[in-house]
Formats: sequence, C-alpha cells, structure tokens
Amino acid sequence: MSPIPSELRRRLEVVEIFSDLNQAELGLLTKNLRQLELKSGETLFHQGDSGVELYVVGEGQVSVSLQIPDGERIELKRFGQGEFFGEMSIFEHMPRSADCVALEPTILFALHKDDFFGLIETKPQTAIRMMYRMLGVTTHRLLNISEFHSEMVLWGRRFLDSAFEEQFNKARRNGSQLAVLMIDLDHFNTINDTCGLPVGDEILTAAADIFKSSLGLQGIGARYGGDEFSVLLPGMGVDGARAVAEAIRAGVEAMDIPAVREAGLPGVTTSQGLAVYPLHAHDALGLLEAADKGVYRAKERGRNRVELPL
Repeated sequence: MSPIPSELRRRLEVVEIFSDLNQAELGLLTKNLRQLELKSGETLFHQGDSGVELYVVGEGQVSVSLQIPDGERIELKRFGQGEFFGEMSIFEHMPRSADCVALEPTILFALHKDDFFGLIETKPQTAIRMMYRMLGVTTHRLLNISEFHSEMVLWGRRFLDSAFEEQFNKARRNGSQLAVLMIDLDHFNTINDTCGLPVGDEILTAAADIFKSSLGLQGIGARYGGDEFSVLLPGMGVDGARAVAEAIRAGVEAMDIPAVREAGLPGVTTSQGLAVYPLHAHDALGLLEAADKGVYRAKERGRNRVELPL
C-alpha cells in the first residue's frame, strides 16, 4: 500500500472518528474519500437536499443553520478542522435537516454512504472503531438540538444493538466479562410536561455530559428512548461496573436545573439495572433482560439507585 501523503495524514489524524485507526486503515480510508474545496460563502447543501455523504473538515470552517417558520435563521453549529458532520445521512439516508455554508475557504473530505457500508462488509472492525468514536460525539451534539432527538434515539438503538452483538460475541469468545447498564431518568416525563421541552432538553444535555465523563474510553453508551439510556462496559465485572453506575447516579442527582427547582419538582435521579455476563446470563437476550429486571427492582425500591437483577 502506498504511503499516505503527510499533509493528508496530518489532517485525518486529528479527526476523532479516525483516531483509533492505524496507518494501514487510514490508507484504506483515503481511497474512499472525496476532496471538496469551497469558497467563503459557498453553500455545501440546503435543508431538504438528499444526503448521502459524511463530511470531515480538513481546513477552514463551515456553519450549519436552520431557518425557522418566522423567517429567522438560527445557527446550530460551526465545524472546524478535524470535526465531522452529516453522519445521519449515512445511516438513515435522510434529507439534510439544515443549510451548510463555508465561512472561509474550506477543504472537506466526503465519505459516501456506499463506501462506508462497503467498509463495514470488508473491514468490520475498522468500521466499528469509527462508529464507537462517532457515537460519543453525535450523542452529545444531538442532545443539544431538539429537532434531532428522535433521529438520535433511532440511531442509538441501531448502533447499540450492533455494538452489543459485537461485544457479547467477543466476551463469549475470549471468556471475558461484559457489563450492561440500563438507565432510566426518574421524573423526566413529569418535568417535561410541567416545565416544557426546552427544560427537558437541558436535562438531557447535562445528563449526556455526565455519562460521557463517567464512561471512560471503553464504555459505549446510547440514548435508547425518551428517558432511557443503555451502556456497555466491556471487560468489567460487577464491582467496576457498579462504580461507573454510581458515578452516573451521583452526577445526575447533583444536577441543578433552575426551572425544576423553581417549580418545586423533585430533581432528576436515575433508576439503574446492572447485569454482567456470564454471572447473570449466558446468552445475549438473557443479559439484556437481566439488566432490565434490575431497573424495575431499582424503581420498586425507591429509585435513585443501582440494582442487580437478583
């Protein structure tokens, strides 16, 4: 394989979703990247356009914005060197949900959805490593934009299902442990109904930050429903996973949401179920069911706690 040009390698190495790839994998990836050059003020895509590519900013900066019904334009996000965007189009073939314009002369690298899925078929481990990194960034990003919540939940489910199968098979093959946390946000629906969706969004954003800081590099998490999250902890037994769960529990309990406090509502807490393979189950479905039983046990015992299925 020909060596990657040093300038291109430098640009790709600072992209978080590529940071786990070795030189051979980066070389393979570059064969599928299309380079685009935009002038300042040039539009990359409009809201509603068909989306089939993920973009990585190699140099420069772009703005993603949305025009709301009253005609006002709201900037959702700016992406600079090393950042990526447009990933929902790869997984769901969804139309673009906003406009994207270059704020200065910009170089982009585009990865077509067909090439990404081709990578999944030919180099699944490479694709999975990219997806792990991608999920953490995207989860936090989408939690800040209410229009994308449903899409993030849908992708989160599909991603976690794929990651769970991969990690469970790996644990069974290697004779290692795999911990699963099922997490429900207590009182979330009541707060949403009483205080409104913007406050609910604030809670989800704060919770996502806590999850990200608590999981470390090995944890894999996704939003699985309106107030439900799931976490995989490869290689962890009960003690290690409980420590992670307790960090999440304490962090969420300590969140201070002014609107919730002023409304006189109970603060947000978590009910968590913890199950570990092979201690609590010997197959994938049984492990998920065991963690789910832990959630119900936590709720029955007063919420704001972590419970095993037994």
